[in-house]
Amino acid sequence: MSGVPVNPACVTEWTALKLKKKDINYIIYKVEKEREIVIEEAGKVAYDDFKAKFDTSTCRYAVVEAPTNRKLVFIMWTPGSAPVKERMIYASSRQGLLDKLGGVSKSIQATGHSEIAKEALV
Repeated sequence: MSGVPVNPACVTEWTALKLKKKDINYIIYKVEKEREIVIEEAGKVAYDDFKAKFDTSTCRYAVVEAPTNRKLVFIMWTPGSAPVKERMIYASSRQGLLDKLGGVSKSIQATGHSEIAKEALV
C-alpha cells in the first residue's frame, strides 16, 4: 500500500510554525477519506491540553513544539484500538509527510499517551 498525498496547506502551516510566523505551537494532521493528508487543527495550548487531543480509537499525525527545549517533534499516533486499515494507511503515508515537512528534530511513533509524555519529547 502506498501513501496518500499531502495537501499543500499542510506544508504552508508547518512552515509558519517552524519560522514562528504564527502564534501556534502544534498542528494535528489527519488522513481524510483515505485520499489526502490534511490539517485537522492548529493552535497554541499547554502541552497537557495538546496531549489530551489524542483519541485512543483514531490515528493522527502531529507536530508540536516540545515544552522543554522548543524543538519540533513529529508524532505518529496509531493506538492499538484504531482500525487496522487506518493504522496501515497512516504507517504507509508517514514518510511522505515527513519528507514534505523537513526540519523535524525528533520523530515518535506512539500507541499510547505514556509514549508522548513530555519526557519522551527530549
